[in-house]
Amino acid sequence: MVPGHRRPGKIADWRSLLPKELSTSVDDLEIIAGFKHLRNSALIRLTKDGATDYSGDPADDEAFFVRGTFTAKLTPEGFEVSELNRNSRR
Repeated sequence: MVPGHRRPGKIADWRSLLPKELSTSVDDLEIIAGFKHLRNSALIRLTKDGATDYSGDPADDEAFFVRGTFTAKLTPEGFEVSELNRNSRR
């Protein structure tokens, strides 16, 4: 994955990317919590309609994550962590 790589999708689209054994045992709230954790760790940037950043306010979660699509974009910091993890598996 390259810095700035992005992928738009709905929660169901993101769930489909999980390994089969995880996709049936993880609910939407856990997926949202994962995105929020990665965002709060500065590893991804979350946007809606390509322009509106996720506010971080839990009151906005339903509108942001559940209604329509949102985009997760890998930050430079996220790319570094991804590369470190990939290299450690070699």
